Amino acid sequence: MQFNFLFKLSLLLIVIFITLVHCDGIDNNKLEENNSVDGSINAVVHIENGPLRGEHRGHFYAFEGIPYAEPPIGQRRFEPPKAYTLKWEEPFDATKPGSSCLQWDHFKFDDTDKLRGAEDCLFLNVYTPELEPAEKLPVYVYIHGGAFMFGNGDYYGPKILTTRKLVYVNLNYRLGPLGFLTLENDLVPGNMGMKDQVLALKWVQNNIAAFGGDPKKVTITGFSAGGASVHLHYMSPLSMGLFSRGISHSGCALNPWVFMEKGKEKAKKVAESVGCPTSSSYKLLACLKEKPAEDIVRTVPLFQPYLYNPFSPFAVTVEPKHEGAFLSKRPIDILRLRQFQELPWLASATEAEGLYPAGEFMRHDSYLPEIDQDWNEIVPFILDFNNTIPGDRIKTVAQQIRKHYLGKDTQYGDGEDMSGKNENLGVAHGEDVYLLYSTDDLRDEIRPYNFDEKRMQSQLLDLYVTFGTTDQPKMGDFEVPAIDALSVAQNTVKHACIDSPDSVATAAADNFGEEEFWDSLDLAENRSAVNCHQINMFKNTFKFKLIFSLITFVVSTDPVIKTQQSGTFIGETREYVDAFEGIRYAKPPIGELRFEPPLPFDADPNETYTVKKPAPFCLQWNLAKFEGDLIEGDEDCLFLNVYVPHVEDKTEAKLPVIFHIHGGAFQFGSGTLYGPKYLAKKGMILVNMQYRLGVLGFLSSGDTLIPGNMGFKDQALALKWVHENIEAFGGDPNKITIAGWSAGAGSSHAHAFSPLSRGLFNGGISHSGTATSHWMLSEDVTNKFNFITSGVECDKEDRNEILTCLKSKNAADIVRKASTAFTYLWFPGVSFALVVEPPSDHAFMIDTPMNLLKKGDYAKVPWLASVTEDDGLWFSATFVRNNNTEILKDMNERWDEVAPLMFDYYLLESKEKQIEISKKIRQHYFGDEPINRENIKKLTKVFTDRYFKHGIARAAKYQETFMVYLFNFKVQYGFGEFLSNSEVTSDLGVSHGDDLILIYDNFMRENRPFNDEEEKVSEDLIQFYDGIVNERSGGLKLIPSPTTFKYMEIFGRNNETGHVVAYDDFGDLGFWNSLELDEEF
Repeated sequence: MQFNFLFKLSLLLIVIFITLVHCDGIDNNKLEENNSVDGSINAVVHIENGPLRGEHRGHFYAFEGIPYAEPPIGQRRFEPPKAYTLKWEEPFDATKPGSSCLQWDHFKFDDTDKLRGAEDCLFLNVYTPELEPAEKLPVYVYIHGGAFMFGNGDYYGPKILTTRKLVYVNLNYRLGPLGFLTLENDLVPGNMGMKDQVLALKWVQNNIAAFGGDPKKVTITGFSAGGASVHLHYMSPLSMGLFSRGISHSGCALNPWVFMEKGKEKAKKVAESVGCPTSSSYKLLACLKEKPAEDIVRTVPLFQPYLYNPFSPFAVTVEPKHEGAFLSKRPIDILRLRQFQELPWLASATEAEGLYPAGEFMRHDSYLPEIDQDWNEIVPFILDFNNTIPGDRIKTVAQQIRKHYLGKDTQYGDGEDMSGKNENLGVAHGEDVYLLYSTDDLRDEIRPYNFDEKRMQSQLLDLYVTFGTTDQPKMGDFEVPAIDALSVAQNTVKHACIDSPDSVATAAADNFGEEEFWDSLDLAENRSAVNCHQINMFKNTFKFKLIFSLITFVVSTDPVIKTQQSGTFIGETREYVDAFEGIRYAKPPIGELRFEPPLPFDADPNETYTVKKPAPFCLQWNLAKFEGDLIEGDEDCLFLNVYVPHVEDKTEAKLPVIFHIHGGAFQFGSGTLYGPKYLAKKGMILVNMQYRLGVLGFLSSGDTLIPGNMGFKDQALALKWVHENIEAFGGDPNKITIAGWSAGAGSSHAHAFSPLSRGLFNGGISHSGTATSHWMLSEDVTNKFNFITSGVECDKEDRNEILTCLKSKNAADIVRKASTAFTYLWFPGVSFALVVEPPSDHAFMIDTPMNLLKKGDYAKVPWLASVTEDDGLWFSATFVRNNNTEILKDMNERWDEVAPLMFDYYLLESKEKQIEISKKIRQHYFGDEPINRENIKKLTKVFTDRYFKHGIARAAKYQETFMVYLFNFKVQYGFGEFLSNSEVTSDLGVSHGDDLILIYDNFMRENRPFNDEEEKVSEDLIQFYDGIVNERSGGLKLIPSPTTFKYMEIFGRNNETGHVVAYDDFGDLGFWNSLELDEEF
């Protein structure tokens, strides 16, 4: 009974040690050898400080007790280490190790006083098989374990490693409260022990060449807390460039015991215990520096309520940001942001790591019965979750753990006494390390290595040497597999499983270390997607069941999302988000699927898709390029991108979602132009997408042959994909807001009227466009269709043959032909857009938005509409681009002729009517003035009213029955951003899209960060988004009436955030209505 209980407990304790995580120096100036008094051979090398005398010991040279830092005593206590700079002329005696660091050593099991070591302890030891090799040797620096509380470097000897051509270094670093005490401020930020390690690594870089070592080939290795230390050095800015690879045995940065909790409270408790004041950090520190170091270390048992548990009460901490910080971010965040050294990393574990400390509970008969009887009180300290969950949950979690691992097993205390038994319970914590570093004294206490152990030892040495010197670590002929994101995504992490010297193989296991169970406990600890690996697979009597996993780079691995229907997606971690780019949501709209409604992509739920870069733009005639061949993109383009803020648990996050539809007059553009940075800071997911454009997306025959609206149907299908899958990414399918700019704004509004989109979103945002804008609805559909078909030689008598012909043509030729429809410059601006389709199950729009609006037939969701004060500058800037006065002069002289094209009433039957309207517009906006560079702002106003404000005002008038908000953006922060490529350098107003750049990060602002006012206005605009997402008005409620309505004008923070105004003729609505343009809206 006792054995069964102990064995299960040992498996449980494995998790504590290997928690699953998203786991030229100086020339060797002179070699001098001479015989010492005792007959040993001395060896002298020259380092920065002077000559150093070691000794020759069989097959290696030993240099021990080398000081690398000033003694951390007196006023240097609790301070970062200072390099040892004392010079000496006579050889320094380096023939014996320096003192261990002062510690409370729990391995002194039966001693009441467990104190050992000295405060002056910052020494290292160097061992080398050759002092003057033909080629510099690789270097292995070992960091000892001991829970950051006890241990010493020279415990792990050099005899085995130095049988190979390598230099071996081990070191001491400050431990326990002397090494890791923190006040959580700049005065005592903590991590002194980690900074000692950094200084030792710097010493190696500066001096190791004198011992025959290559400073460019330094592999840091460690066991347990030393293994975690190795991992942490990948993440610390202080360790940059100090090593080239790392090996972690039985420990990594994301184990729960690596980081201390309540550091400041512990520091005050130490101070109180030794009689120091705690009211002032300065007084506390000054007092502690005066106290005997031994008294400080003797406080350790105060923090270990049960035996020596929790065993690392003083450990690593996240420091306040300051110069010299070892770590100022959580490892999980550093990994996600990829702010680490991308160097190879090898991690290992034994099959029964939890035998330490489970095996020690057998030392006294009372221990196991105590744990059994007081499980709820003791296990939170043993398993180190006493400070990571609320107090009222501790008992519940303890019971969950017991039930999961032990079931009904109970230890009554009257079973067989096993304290003296040498039972084979598995390969315990550190047994792999003892095969590599075992000292003579330690090994002799157990037994000599047998034949198979020596063979295993040789293979592990092969692994060490090949890992440190090549790109492919090997054990004999076996190549250790590298972990990749795909194996993590499939929850089958590849590793080398070592059963015996004759059985080394690649294996894959799911749910490492009961990952799912531990994640379900919701402990407030570091989590990640990669594992510092361990697994329970002991099958035979050989004591080297080991697991090695090669991680090519120390990564949190790429973020992985598994959906129920669409497969698994591997994305990429970036500064603010996890990015999943290039997700296919529809079948390629090519060949027989051209001009057809989109079909959902047949995703395999069991397939894994790598989605780390955006797909190409949709094929388009890109007017934003201004010159050259404007054709770009690809017909196979129906992809979307998902950007998720960094959150611990995406499955429970329930974040609001912004589904953004890009603009570009339905002719050009791409979703990837609008980035997630500012929305992510507010905790919102951004989805942007590609949809078919121009003639390929919006051609219509006016009947059922090609009903049209393919681009809108693409949008609707993408929206449906998001609704069905976004929960897996951490999004809330009940908080999807569709947003868009310009043509994307008209699109977002149009979805409120489409049966295909009903129920798929919960709010709408339209920047500079609505479904009631005059340019939304295609006119003269039949003539445009005939123009295209004849232009590409598809004007057949049989209409079915026309479609077959169109599907066979080169897509670029069709797009190029459509571009010839521009009659004046690039007017009319929108040639192919929304159409009213014949009724069908696939129809996107079967009536005009205006009619549906008047009937109240639309999605009753909150809607935010906005314009900029000078939206029309997008158009008017054409006439002053590059200071070209001729184009403006021509427009002035031919106003009556070109105005119908510019302002989109060129299809009126009567030319006389067109001229009459042109004259009215000119008189209303310009009077008798000529149109020239001096009054270009008046031309801007014509475009602003006609293209943007007029449509928004009409929509708001009829949609006022349900939560409508409107703001007019007037923030003046420089000339229009979207004119930056047009060489317009004067201040012409707040242009089309200038508000958008304050909401979505954009390439146009990559090299010019926001100033203070822009930053504040950006925060306001994001707050408006938050209001729509969460159905809060934020002071933006629009109250329309037949002639007067209210809206918010945003000027910027110079006069608060803006103010609500009432205006009776927004966008000169009365004037434009008076023209009776006979438009279908």
